[in-house]
Amino acid sequence: MFFCEGARRDPAEVSAFVDSQRERFAVELICRTLGVSTSAYYQRATGERSARAVADEHLLERIQALHAENTTPTARGGCGRRFAARARTSAAIASRA
Repeated sequence: MFFCEGARRDPAEVSAFVDSQRERFAVELICRTLGVSTSAYYQRATGERSARAVADEHLLERIQALHAENTTPTARGGCGRRFAARARTSAAIASRA
């Protein structure tokens, strides 16, 4: 398996590579060499979702609900300033800095 320098690594490929090499090398060494997070590898291996991924899913659901609520003909489902204003005032939507 070959990873191009500067190319974004596919997590599934990285996990498969680490799994194939973990008998010969330590997982931490492989991850460090590839420039990936060891904790992300273990999280992917166990199937756990990060708190951020769960929060993003809930945020997406809320944005979709706000979008569906906006039925003005000119906004066509919620694009523009009115939608942005409603999104900002929604308690469920907050900026992630």
